[in-house]
Amino acid sequence: MALFSCYGTAGHRPGSPVAGHNPNDPPIVLELFTSQGCSSCPPADRLLEKLAGDPGIIALSFHVDYWNRLGWRDPFSSPEFSRRQMSYAGILKSDVYTPQLVIDGETEMVGSDSVKIAHAIGKMRSRDMPCGVTIQSIGTPAGHPMAREVRFTLSGSVNGSVAHIALVRRQAITAVKAGENSGRTLTDGYIVRVFSTLHELRDGENSMTVDLPEEGAAGLQVVVYLQQPDLKILAADRKDL
Repeated sequence: MALFSCYGTAGHRPGSPVAGHNPNDPPIVLELFTSQGCSSCPPADRLLEKLAGDPGIIALSFHVDYWNRLGWRDPFSSPEFSRRQMSYAGILKSDVYTPQLVIDGETEMVGSDSVKIAHAIGKMRSRDMPCGVTIQSIGTPAGHPMAREVRFTLSGSVNGSVAHIALVRRQAITAVKAGENSGRTLTDGYIVRVFSTLHELRDGENSMTVDLPEEGAAGLQVVVYLQQPDLKILAADRKDL
């Protein structure tokens, strides 16, 4: 694996269309592995923002930590997210690089290649999935103002899946003072701030309590998605806090 690689924007055409969304189609989950320390990542971050405007897309931006060694510590980075990317690399037989986009846990590509991404999303539309997930409520546990209890229901066959619960920050603006993007002001969107996994699922209602990030609940969205042992994503839902 080629750790610590930064891919350019070959093939990036900002105006490339994505096939239209049918409201009955299951959401498609896009996981972008990115970093404020990578000079090739801002175009991918902007493309993710554009793709997230599609109601059939659930966007997640995981900031990896292996670029931090160049002098800028990405405030949203986590070694947990780097490990998640490496897990995908093992399953998908890919290198580890940024910006890397993984679509529904099944395929990966350079995160700024809008033509290839649009084609992949179009192929995944209108698929029949064996199960579904619906977020029912998000509440504050008594005596724990910096936590949220997420209740969700499952339908169909989850096939040994786990449920990931992500708290996602809609947008953040950062003045970068070192590294490859030194002197630039970056706008990041759909930033995963908290990521937890529920390993034991039951039919019907499930719940999990997660801690809020240090900045609190403002501007956060909850995403719940089901993932199989082979890392294919079966179902997803989202709800604003």
